[in-house]
Amino acid sequence: MDKTDFEIKNINILIGKLHSIYLDIQYNQEIFEGHKTGDPEIDVDYQYEISEMESNFYFYAKQLIKSIQVYLEIHNLLKYLDSFNAEIEKSFESQKEMLEGTFSMENGELHSNFLEVITLYLKPFEVFSKKVKNENNKKKELRLLENTLKNTSVILKRQEKIPTSEAQVYNGVKLVIETVFTAPIFPSESFQKTAKCYKPDILLPHLGCAIEYKYAINETKLIETIDQILIDVKGYKNHPTYHKFYAVFYVKPGIWTKNKFKTVWKEKEFPTNWKGILVLGE
Repeated sequence: MDKTDFEIKNINILIGKLHSIYLDIQYNQEIFEGHKTGDPEIDVDYQYEISEMESNFYFYAKQLIKSIQVYLEIHNLLKYLDSFNAEIEKSFESQKEMLEGTFSMENGELHSNFLEVITLYLKPFEVFSKKVKNENNKKKELRLLENTLKNTSVILKRQEKIPTSEAQVYNGVKLVIETVFTAPIFPSESFQKTAKCYKPDILLPHLGCAIEYKYAINETKLIETIDQILIDVKGYKNHPTYHKFYAVFYVKPGIWTKNKFKTVWKEKEFPTNWKGILVLGE
């Protein structure tokens, strides 16, 4: 691999990391703002984790800038490099400014201003523009997927269904997944032989996502199910295809609030690529 190929690969990898970290920052900030406990120890813990993510974003951003500068120098695009440096310096005036975003009315998402600048400067190069476009499309699909999962209760209500089992919840959403997303897989058994409790109902290979629905009729069952899934986390680590895992818990109203669920999920210390979603049913 020559130096140009190396920089292209490195830039694409770093862009993907930064997109992922920025989404995680937004998600965790939503959680924190949604349920500040008033307990200094718990609230500080949330703030610390967000701060760690922000530091990682800043770290990888600096690496990305260096790789882009090298790429432009290799191709002797010195005037373009000067313009890039002048523009990007504004983003490095402070870590806070680098993390600022602009809300898009088109898709209801907060976009990183820093990554928007990067996208603008890499757009003329086909080798990058295709990758950036794919990353943006993937990000939109992931957000659509999460919104679909969070609205499971609405989907079932429109079908006039009141489920009493995991299978009934899953089957009610299956049609929507088949209609909206590309080439979903509905396995009859777990694709991971070591898994005993997390057995995905839905696989989306192009997004690297696995989804399982759980049904809990009381608090005891809900806690037990969360703990059981936690056991399977290590079994899916470094899977070659699936790296984003969703566990959707359909429960009767009054068992837990969504804020309490998020707090407990956080306390269980699930990896950041595992996301739990509580759906309040009928």
